[in-house]
Amino acid sequence: LAGCLNVAQERVVKEQWLADTKNFQRITVAEAEIKRIIVEVLDPVYLECMRQPMTGLATISIKHIFRTLFAQHGKLTSVQISKASDMCRLPWDPAVPIQVVFNRIREAQDLVTRGENPFSDAQMLKFGYDAVLHTACFNDSLKTWRRKAQLDKTYANFQTYMVDEYDDYLEDQNAEVLNPYAQANMVSDDATLSTLTEIHDRIVKDRDTLTSMQQVNSVLSTENATLRDKVQSLEKRMNTAFQKLGTLEEKLKSQGTGAKTGTPRVGQRQPRKNFSKYTRLPKYCFICGLQPWHEGKDCPIGHPLNKKEATAENMMGGNERSQMILKE
Repeated sequence: LAGCLNVAQERVVKEQWLADTKNFQRITVAEAEIKRIIVEVLDPVYLECMRQPMTGLATISIKHIFRTLFAQHGKLTSVQISKASDMCRLPWDPAVPIQVVFNRIREAQDLVTRGENPFSDAQMLKFGYDAVLHTACFNDSLKTWRRKAQLDKTYANFQTYMVDEYDDYLEDQNAEVLNPYAQANMVSDDATLSTLTEIHDRIVKDRDTLTSMQQVNSVLSTENATLRDKVQSLEKRMNTAFQKLGTLEEKLKSQGTGAKTGTPRVGQRQPRKNFSKYTRLPKYCFICGLQPWHEGKDCPIGHPLNKKEATAENMMGGNERSQMILKE
């Protein structure tokens, strides 16, 4: 019997030893994998102070690594604490569950607690109270809360109280949706809002269109003024030229050169000339005279006194100047 017990005990001890060996191997493999991830993720500068001369990080436990990192680099700065506070002050929409507010405060509390600067119960209560107050949907509930005894005004009690109030709020909202009169009011409000939105968009569009038209009109007015000035200047030059032509004609008449030299008078039908000595056939323009480029109907000057039917044989009192190019 004693021998059987010894055999049974040895078997149990052996099985326990095998199980412990397997667990140890698993833990060793897991620690090695965790160390590999830490080395891969972290900058070597943060691990350099923990490395051993011969073994590196092989003999350093994971717990020691995390404790050292937290002691040297785990403390939160004032900026990070301020960001955690700002996260608790984010507005809350009653369309989402009120647990969103409490989860947000809990996450911020966990963050500042790891930085050894946790929020007090009064601070967390203020964060939750302000989030509910800014919705303007729970004014009566908050009045009831303010009437409670000071000892009962804890953050934990506030969470329980507001969860119940939020459930009542959802029931009231569902009742309004099921009420046909409430639905009619909602539809009317939505229609009014849609109409106002369309009117606003139309006004904005018309304003943009009017602004664009005003800009175009301004540019056109400037261009018209510039063109008008150019036309007036050209008319003055043409009038001056015609005055000089009239003066020259009077001078020629007074001297009688027309009769002696045989030069045709202005407006007189002239005999056909021999144009074979020019490089190109001449074209006549009432304003520009003889030249090889255009006739009176194609004159680029566009003078109002232009006579488009004037030709080289019948100048009709137009410009007698010649700009023809002789053959060499």
